[in-house]
Amino acid sequence: MWGARLARYCARRYRVWVSPERVWLHHASAVPEILPSQCACCGLPASQVSAEGDSGWQRLVPYCDYCLGHASRPATRQLGAWLASTLLAVTASATFPLIWPWSSWAIQLIVVLLLTVTPVGLERWWPPSRAKGHVAAKALWLGSDGLVRLPTRAVANGWLPAGRTGQPRREPGRRRDGRGVIFPLALAALLLPVFHRLHHPPLRVLNLSREVLSLEVDGRSMGTLQPSSSESVSAGLHLRLPSGSRQLLVRNQQGAVLAETRAELLSGAHHLYAPLSPHQCFWIEQMSYGRAKHPKAAMNRALGGHTRFWVLPDSIDIWFAPLPQEVADGMSSGGVVSALRHALCVDVPELTR
Repeated sequence: MWGARLARYCARRYRVWVSPERVWLHHASAVPEILPSQCACCGLPASQVSAEGDSGWQRLVPYCDYCLGHASRPATRQLGAWLASTLLAVTASATFPLIWPWSSWAIQLIVVLLLTVTPVGLERWWPPSRAKGHVAAKALWLGSDGLVRLPTRAVANGWLPAGRTGQPRREPGRRRDGRGVIFPLALAALLLPVFHRLHHPPLRVLNLSREVLSLEVDGRSMGTLQPSSSESVSAGLHLRLPSGSRQLLVRNQQGAVLAETRAELLSGAHHLYAPLSPHQCFWIEQMSYGRAKHPKAAMNRALGGHTRFWVLPDSIDIWFAPLPQEVADGMSSGGVVSALRHALCVDVPELTR
C-alpha cells in the first residue's frame, strides 16, 4: 500500500515537473519600472516586494506573503544543496580512507564524487512543486537569452501596457545549470588524496638476515624482503599501509613463520620494522648547523624495544647514511638534520650502556 502511494506521489511530482508553464517573453525594456501593486503570482494585494534581475537590469516585483515564500524557496534550496555537497565532500574525503582502508584512492574518489554531487543533483532535478494558480518559483526572471519571462497571470493582471503581450511560449519552469557543484567536486578531488596519504603512513621494512623473506600484513602479501645487512639509503621495502592496528607476519621461502607482531600505525608518522635483528641497534643522529647550532653538536637517541617495530619520533631527513660534515658557516641560518642509523650493537657500545 505504501509502495503504491509513493509511486502515485512520484508520478504526480513528475507531471508537475515536466509540465510546461505558459510564459510570455519580452525584451527587458518592455517591462515597466513601476509594476502594479497586485501579487505577481496569485494576483491578490501585495504586501512585500522582491528585487529580481541582475546588476544591469532589475525590477521590484510585488508579492503577497505566501507567494514570496515559495518564490524565495528555490534560492534557499540551492544554498542548502551547495552546503550539503560541500559538507559531504569534506567528511567523506576525511573518513573514507578509514572506512575502506585497503581500497585504492581512485575507487574512493569515484564514490566520494558521487556522494558529493547527490544533493546538488537532487535539487537540480527535483524542483519544488507548483500549486494550482501559482508559478513554480519566481514570477519574473531574466533568461540567459536576455529576454524576460512573465507568467500568464502577471500579463493578465495588467503588468504590461495595452498591446504588449509579448511572445507566448510553453517551457519548463526555470531550471539552473550545474555550476554550483563545481566547487564541492573540486574540493573532494583535492582533499581525498591528501587524507588518503595522511591515513596511509609510510613503513620501511628491513631484512637484516641472510635469507630472502616475504612480508604479510593482515593476511595480504606485501612483497619480498631482500637481505640488506649494511646501511643503504634504498635498503628495505617501502610501503604505505592503512593506519591502525596491523598484524605483521614474516615468512621464509618455505612458508614458515619466522616473526610476527601486532603493530599500531599512526596517521602522519613514519615507521620502521626490522624483524630477525636481535643483534642490531638502531638510533637517530641529530646535528645542528649554522646559527641554529645546538650547544651539543651531535645527539644520539637509541631506539629500544623487543618487537623491532618503531614509530619514529621525528621526521627523518637521511635514511641509513651518516650525517653530512659540518660546515663552518656562521652566516647560514642552518637547522637540525636527523639521520636514522643502524649497526651491530658490538660496534656501538655507547648505545647499549
